[in-house]
Amino acid sequence: MTVRRWGSPVGSPVAMMVAATLFALLCAAAATGLAVLQPSLGLWLQAGDGEDGSVIVDVEHSRNGAAVAAAFGGRPAAPVRLAAIGPAGGDGGPLHPLTAEDVIPEPDVLPTYAVLADFFGRQSLYAGLLRRGPVILLLRDGTGAERRVTVTPDERRDVGSLPPVFWFQVAVGVVGLLMSLWVWALRPGDRGARLFALVGLSMPGFTLPAAVYSTRELALDGTLFRVLSDMNAAGAMTFGAAMIGVFLSYPRRIAGPVALAAPFAVFGAWLLAHLLRLPEGHGDGAHLPTLLEMLCIVGAIAAQWWATRRDPVGRAALSWLGLSVVVGAGAFVTLMSVPMLTGTEAPIPQGYAFGFFLLIHAGLTLGLRRYRLFELGDWAFRVMLAALGLVALLLLDMVLVAALRFDQNLALGLSLLAVGFLYLPLRDVLMRRLVGTRTIPDHELFAAVIAVAFTATPERRVAAWSGLLRRLFDPLEMEPAAAPVPRPVVAGDGVVLEMPPTAGAPGLRLRYPWGGRGLFTPAQLSMATRLCELMARAESGREAYVRGAAAERQRIARDLHDDLGARLLSALHQPDLDRSRGMVREAMADVRTIVRGLSGERQPLGQVLGDLRHETVQRLEGSGITLRWPVAAEPDPAEDLPLDYATCRTLTATVREAVSNAIRHAGATALDVSVDVSGGRVTVAVTDDGTGFGPSRPIGTAAAGSGFGLGNMAVRAAELGGRLDITATERGTRMELSLALPGTAP
Repeated sequence: MTVRRWGSPVGSPVAMMVAATLFALLCAAAATGLAVLQPSLGLWLQAGDGEDGSVIVDVEHSRNGAAVAAAFGGRPAAPVRLAAIGPAGGDGGPLHPLTAEDVIPEPDVLPTYAVLADFFGRQSLYAGLLRRGPVILLLRDGTGAERRVTVTPDERRDVGSLPPVFWFQVAVGVVGLLMSLWVWALRPGDRGARLFALVGLSMPGFTLPAAVYSTRELALDGTLFRVLSDMNAAGAMTFGAAMIGVFLSYPRRIAGPVALAAPFAVFGAWLLAHLLRLPEGHGDGAHLPTLLEMLCIVGAIAAQWWATRRDPVGRAALSWLGLSVVVGAGAFVTLMSVPMLTGTEAPIPQGYAFGFFLLIHAGLTLGLRRYRLFELGDWAFRVMLAALGLVALLLLDMVLVAALRFDQNLALGLSLLAVGFLYLPLRDVLMRRLVGTRTIPDHELFAAVIAVAFTATPERRVAAWSGLLRRLFDPLEMEPAAAPVPRPVVAGDGVVLEMPPTAGAPGLRLRYPWGGRGLFTPAQLSMATRLCELMARAESGREAYVRGAAAERQRIARDLHDDLGARLLSALHQPDLDRSRGMVREAMADVRTIVRGLSGERQPLGQVLGDLRHETVQRLEGSGITLRWPVAAEPDPAEDLPLDYATCRTLTATVREAVSNAIRHAGATALDVSVDVSGGRVTVAVTDDGTGFGPSRPIGTAAAGSGFGLGNMAVRAAELGGRLDITATERGTRMELSLALPGTAP
């Protein structure tokens, strides 16, 4: 998806939306001003029924209704009818009879242009009477009694006297204009968006003039009335021609410039004929082309349906927008244009029938949310809401200054507070409602990823990964990808999200997110990428954990097999019972050490050395070997350092092996043991006064391969970053083991 940069010459979308909103409000203000600048009798008039076709005065709702009722000595039981109007004062003049035709909301129902011209002429007559001063009203009650009442018209109507249908039509025009210009502000270079902007510009063209003349009290100047009526027809025809162009350009461009200009040329010529009054009447001049435009719109939608048969994204967008247009514009044409062409009565007033056009823009809003109409994403709603915030601030400031006479600085401060405390929270609520895609907080996402990565079995891990993707994107379809991708990729214009192989699962292909109600956007692609990165890190941690656990199991298995197994086997074949018992005691001590390692128990250094000293004393009893292992007078704080299993096992096994060599092979009479803890290391030296190593038994290789010999001790020390040195002394052998203490600085 390509998005125009906001720094383009056209301007930023927010600035363009602010300008569009101010323009829409200016149009609404102009229509309201034109409506209230007309003279007013203060009466609410409506077309009567019955054979006389008279004008009924709504006594209850009129401002001067009480004066009318007083002329008859009280509120009349039957409707009061306005039969005629004429000038008052001086010699007066003739009274001009009124009929229900004079107060019809929409002159399009008149059969011919000749009848319409007479209507505009009478409107000019009545408007002139009202502007010149007092007028005489000829009133007739239900019994036929007549009364003449002289009233002085107000120079202008009160804003509060404008009926609800006036404001409804104004709202339809403003909303239609803003929604269409919103699309154009976000996609100014797109042909479909430009044509949709023209659709929006045409809506005030037919709704605002109709709002003024259809809610007039009695009369407008005939020339003004005709201009407003012609503007209404021009706006309606422009709407239809532009909407045909929209569906010739979106979602697929299926027509060139010539075909695109054809509707404007044909219906423009038809509009000119209507303005020149060449057809017989409004039906042929205005409503017939509107009906034909609706049929052309349906034809363009059908052509797009065929063009998008292999494009699910385009088909989804066309279905949503096309349905909205057919239902909205089609309902108006069916309920208004068709009855006027056939000479039947419309079932609802035209002013309220304009509301069907709001269905088009309601469909546009939902389509932007679900199908990215005109390739707009969530950011489109952010632009609209930001623009509305700026407009709300400006309007509130103007109201406080102009209407309530607030100081400018105070008005600006109050406006900022109102927007900050009222609009901004509302904007967030609207954003969540409009955008509404499923999100998950970062801490929950991280916890979910960790849960997937550390699931016990590969099968369950794959299922957990699939469940997480469904939770995040809710796709209608999820299947293995034909060709794995190295990183997440959005394809098919947002229909498909390709996921790389992760968590033991193959590459996956997700289609139609949010239960088929939307498309994958850059925001979801970013989330998928971040998700894969988190999973890669979590899996790396899990693999390191698995490797560490496997190494620990191998170490314990080696201890069980090489040390414990070898000792028990040797004890089994010893002819000397005392020596056999000693080996069993050593094996039991090994079992205790291994069990502590399996349980994760850490022993303090002082306790390990104390147990070794006690064990060594017991082993040397009866062997004729004297043990010199001094005990410090003051406890060393380093003795409280906990040792992990590997360090504890290597230290214990090495000292035991040194004692065993002194007893069995060296022929020693004394054994010296010294312990030094410094520089983050523990160094244990065992020295005997025995025969030492001869040429047939090299130093450092004694009993290599026997499982618990010196060679194995040296290997284990090296694995822990330590060192085992075996040297010959003048009177025997010295073994020195140096190991790093976990959790200490060197």
